[in-house]
Amino acid sequence: MPKANPFVLDKKSVYCASPYNSGPLSLVDNITNAQTLAKTAHFNNFVPVSPVENFRHLDGEVDERKILELCIELLLSCDALYLAPTWEGSTGARIERRVAKAARMPILSITYEEIEEAGFKWITGPEKF
Repeated sequence: MPKANPFVLDKKSVYCASPYNSGPLSLVDNITNAQTLAKTAHFNNFVPVSPVENFRHLDGEVDERKILELCIELLLSCDALYLAPTWEGSTGARIERRVAKAARMPILSITYEEIEEAGFKWITGPEKF
């Protein structure tokens, strides 16, 4: 019988898509919300993959189109797309959703209620949209 590989994860990875530099919130609030989305994914037993955390250090240093290309590569390496409640306010998240749909990836749309059930708070609420 083969020995189990200790490096194989049982958990599925999810690409956490949320607004970064778009929408009504400040960049700081968008980053906080991206972190909240990743924490919610972790709470729900997923391995969160946050493009905000992976690529925000490139902001201003690398063209936005190139960053989006890197995001798409990262998305396609994940098992599913995990959409923030405010994803529609983000051009990048809308593109990422189209890519995930074309790739036939599972798409999970997270609600404000699911974030609260996980013990977290989203900075904005539905009343702002």
